[in-house]
Amino acid sequence: MEPFLELTMMSIAMFLGCYISGRLPLWIQGREGKSQELMSVFGAGLLVGTAFTVIIPEGIRTLYISCLEEDMVSSKTPSAAAARKELEPVNEVVAAPAHEHQHHRDNEMIVALSLLLGFLFMLFVDMLSTSSHFHSPRGDLDSNPSSGVLLMQSSNKTRRVCTATLGLVVHAAADGIALGAAVASHHSDVEFIVFFAIMLHKAPTAFGLTSYLVKEGNDLRRINKLLLVFSFAAPVGAFITYTLVTMLGSPSMSDSANTSIAMLFSAGTFLYVATVHILPDITNSSTADPDAPKHVTCKQFIFLIIGAFVPLLFSLGHHH
Repeated sequence: MEPFLELTMMSIAMFLGCYISGRLPLWIQGREGKSQELMSVFGAGLLVGTAFTVIIPEGIRTLYISCLEEDMVSSKTPSAAAARKELEPVNEVVAAPAHEHQHHRDNEMIVALSLLLGFLFMLFVDMLSTSSHFHSPRGDLDSNPSSGVLLMQSSNKTRRVCTATLGLVVHAAADGIALGAAVASHHSDVEFIVFFAIMLHKAPTAFGLTSYLVKEGNDLRRINKLLLVFSFAAPVGAFITYTLVTMLGSPSMSDSANTSIAMLFSAGTFLYVATVHILPDITNSSTADPDAPKHVTCKQFIFLIIGAFVPLLFSLGHHH
């Protein structure tokens, strides 16, 4: 099947799965409680497990495959073959170890930099979204303090909703980066694992977003609009990434190298969302008293561990 057609089908599946999962809280209003909280914890575990056991290993593996491909291509050129024949004794003693060491150093730098940039990118998005202010006119506050308080409360709630939605939309677009890069790699096993991993945590994320919007008192039309934006984010990110990797990639880098960088960048965004947003929210939701010590309950911990190991078990079942 053509890669573009595969990406189109996966994007449609992502959109439908995300949108339907996001509609569920609207169909089961009044049944929220511990089950929804545990589902969010399970989704957090899926996100952490996906980053550590699927995206990062696949990104590193793809990067090393690209290095092997480059070595094989360079070794088949006439100039490389002639030089290797003339300098064979030297290559055996010095050049080969030095070349291999340099490859490892370059790969380590690419892995570290890609993860770091993904993490810092999400931090930058958070800073932009939280720095947006909704100011009310000073005269209104002075003339009518009570209406000013209500206006400030409404503005704060609007800011919280915009911040949460923006963060999730950017994260969904980062998911699309991983899928687009995987499809561009032309490795069906990588495509399937990344697609499955994204779908695993995308459903709870969409469910959680809609639940949050309902809890904040948003009307149905606004919820549906924000859910559509969130559902479209990953497919759009996937198509943009696929286009950039396949058509605008650097001539000095193979498609596999471009793919690995995109996947590792996405893993960095996964780690940020998991460590900065999801896990602290789980801790804070374990008690209703703000002054009480924050802790994760035993049941939450079990669901978190199960969710974290599901991607690992799946990747072992489809080991290449």
